[in-house]
Formats: sequence, C-alpha cells, structure tokens
Amino acid sequence: MGAQLARLLPMACVTVNSVAVLRGLSLYGSLPADAMVPMKFGIFGEVKWSASKPWFFIYPGVCLMLGLMPFYNNSAQVPQWVTHPEIYKAIMDAAADAVGLTTGAFMLLVMEQLPLIARHDQSGLLPDYLTMSYLALLFGSLASAAVAAHQLA
Repeated sequence: MGAQLARLLPMACVTVNSVAVLRGLSLYGSLPADAMVPMKFGIFGEVKWSASKPWFFIYPGVCLMLGLMPFYNNSAQVPQWVTHPEIYKAIMDAAADAVGLTTGAFMLLVMEQLPLIARHDQSGLLPDYLTMSYLALLFGSLASAAVAAHQLA
C-alpha cells in the first residue's frame, strides 16, 4: 500500500495544481477591473490586506511551482543520524508531495472565492475554518513525516 501511495501522491499533486493553474487563469477575467485581490487571510478566513488585480497571478503562479515540484530531483544531504537513507528519502519525498497537494487544493479553494470577495459579495473565505483546516493538515503531514523519519529511517 505504501508503494502505491508513493506513486499516487506525486500524480495527485501535479493534477490538482495543474487544474488550479488553469482555473486561476480562467478566473482572472471574472475579476472587476478595479478589483482589490486579497493577499493575506486571518486564521478564520478574514481578509487582512489586499493588492491590485495583477497580484491575482500569485495564486496560479504558486500552483504552477507546486505542480512542478514532484519533478524536481532533490539531492540534499541526508542527516548523520539516518541509518536507512533510501527510506528517509522516500519519507521526505512523500511529505513534500503531501504539502504540495494540500497547498494546491487550498489555493484552488481560495481562488474560487476571490472573485466573490473582490466584488464584495463575500467578506472572507468560507467556510470560516478553511484556513485552520489547511494549517492543521499541513502540520499533520510534516509532523507525521518527522515521526516516521525518526522511527523508520
């Protein structure tokens, strides 16, 4: 099962982020000409600050970068305490793909709501717990990778 997950996670990361890039580019046209695009959100999804319309391209740009991440061959040094470097590398690759997938999905959900927020039809991200859920998933992915690396590698 772990080997299948190791193959599915990078494909899911690339797929979700590719969809997010395409969707983001298509949503740009639906923004009002004088739109202020939210750039920072609070823990409950409230807009902290906004920037002008061209800054919207940050969102699909981040997704493009995340979508290409599985193709990047990271040859970072393995820490000295690691006794099984191949297991350590597999765990770190899975963690990176999980972060890319989670962040890409979050960015897609945010981009879907940006036109509504820019038109003032919506005051922040919905549901209110979206940002908190993303941060919890991110922390859980990284914490479980750290525990797995210490226990298995």
